Amino acid sequence: MLWCWDKIDHPEPVAVELLRGQVEQFGCGEHHCLFLTTQGEVLSSGANLNGELGCRSCKERSIPMHVSLPTSNKVARIAASN
Repeated sequence: MLWCWDKIDHPEPVAVELLRGQVEQFGCGEHHCLFLTTQGEVLSSGANLNGELGCRSCKERSIPMHVSLPTSNKVARIAASN
């Protein structure tokens, strides 16, 4: 199970339901996090100051959301940094 929280919207941990799989790997930068599930799906949360979340239209996400990726690619590893 994945738990998420932040200083404003969710000061206490909130359980996040994944569509499929469990979190296999994660990476965090200063203001964002990426999650890789056992099904090869990528989720992101945090600030999107420079496109870190893989979402052009969103400013930030308090709860991890799926990142839209080409279906022909399977993600094997993720990393995040400042």
